[in-house]
Amino acid sequence: MEKLKTNVIDEISLIIGIAEPQLRFLLTILSTYLIAFTYRALLYKKITRYIRILYNLFFSLALIIFFTRGNRMELVILIQPIFFTWLAIKIGGDILNFRKSISSIAAICNFFYLLYCYKKHSTNSYDLNFLTPLSVSSLRLMGLALDYGDFNELIGNEKKPESRINDWQPLLPEKDRGLQEFPSLIETLSFCLYYGTFFVGPQFPYKLYEKFISLELFYLERKKGDKIKGVVLSGSISSAIRQFFIGAFYLAMNEVGNNFMPMTYFESKQFLASSFFFKLGCIVLLGKVGLFKYFGIWKLSEVALIVSGVSYNGYSSVNDKYSWNSLENFRPNIYEKLTNLGDVIVSFNVNTNIWSKIYIFKRLRFLNNKNLSAIATLFFLAIWHGWHIGYFLAFSLEFVDMEAERRWKLIMQKNVDDFIFKEKNNKDIPKKLIKAMYFGFSHVYCTFCLGYALIPFNLLHWEPTKVVWSSVYYIGHLIPLSIFIFSLIVPMSKKHGFEQVQVQHTLIEKKTLKLTRKKNWKIE
Repeated sequence: MEKLKTNVIDEISLIIGIAEPQLRFLLTILSTYLIAFTYRALLYKKITRYIRILYNLFFSLALIIFFTRGNRMELVILIQPIFFTWLAIKIGGDILNFRKSISSIAAICNFFYLLYCYKKHSTNSYDLNFLTPLSVSSLRLMGLALDYGDFNELIGNEKKPESRINDWQPLLPEKDRGLQEFPSLIETLSFCLYYGTFFVGPQFPYKLYEKFISLELFYLERKKGDKIKGVVLSGSISSAIRQFFIGAFYLAMNEVGNNFMPMTYFESKQFLASSFFFKLGCIVLLGKVGLFKYFGIWKLSEVALIVSGVSYNGYSSVNDKYSWNSLENFRPNIYEKLTNLGDVIVSFNVNTNIWSKIYIFKRLRFLNNKNLSAIATLFFLAIWHGWHIGYFLAFSLEFVDMEAERRWKLIMQKNVDDFIFKEKNNKDIPKKLIKAMYFGFSHVYCTFCLGYALIPFNLLHWEPTKVVWSSVYYIGHLIPLSIFIFSLIVPMSKKHGFEQVQVQHTLIEKKTLKLTRKKNWKIE
């Protein structure tokens, strides 16, 4: 039977021109829609919480079997860390009362388990196989263990009213995540293997899943002490349809981009023989379309999260609307208008960035240096992607570019800001045109930085990366280096008129709050 299924998928992949692993992955994501719609229908039935847990677990396992082609070794690799983590926490935490230490040990063991699997099963190219969901589930298990260990520290920090965005919002991930008791084995399996987020993310804490399963997520609090109990799904279908078409658009544009300019083109003689400025244009184009496949898949996977209801993000009485974007992993309205690299952080792989801020960056406070904490966090994210040197080159560039941008903005504020932005100096100059040119240049530069970093991220190895970078004289390194030197000569402002880009994780907190604390809540 499995052989027959494989042959059918192989034949379809040949017909539509999509490789079999990519097609199987896409079919897995699309299959979550049917599961989510069925679950949605069951929410209106009087079924118990335990049945909902078993439903999610059963169909999650079915999808994993389909995705791995029923390969027993891959199934064991994906599931066994969940058993070992649960057993370790139960013995070390509940029985021996070593809550803090055992949770840290469990998190570290899960991370090194992932690295071991990378070392043993990775190839020399990009792998779209069981290692993809393993990387996602590893972070989920690490977060689950640390949430249990952090419970005592988080007591008293939960549900701060002043930090809420809507009249009632289900969860603040940074505060509402502590676990007094570790979930049962069935609950842990259902959470870690949850079909909506197992294959491509996003990350979210167990407390959100518990609220989702118990239906507490959908309780509305219109007045103090007055809760309206029931399943609230108003507006979710229209939101899900919108995300589906956005995802389909980005995947279509990715196919167009791959046909027009595949990554192999950057290694071709034609590219290397072209002019310097043509190469720069190609890198800018890569920065624009090189991430479209991630955008598309994240948006398509978000559909099941919205339909099932787990992405519910609260109710606002200002416009009487419900929000469904709590697990949004890509924000096109920010990304497509980016004018600084901080916009990338708050719009791309949002929940992984939040996860790394909470569980990695803030745990490095003992270093007493934000730059060192940021470097360590970026190193973690690089090796989380795999052992290939390209990942380390890409993430090291992220730190260098963001630090250079921070310095450049301080220089601009001290020496150019008054000329461009102050009204008194724009009597004879078309202010809007100057601003448009400034922000247009900023957008192109940020897009170039992305494309330049995507070269090693996609090529994975040093030799092909060196060939491409050397063909443009390492300009992506020379620009930030020049800014560093320039910042030592030209005075920089010490004020904070511009939003500072100290490190990527500070940006997430600042800009996310700025975007969400608007008078009128907007559903993305």
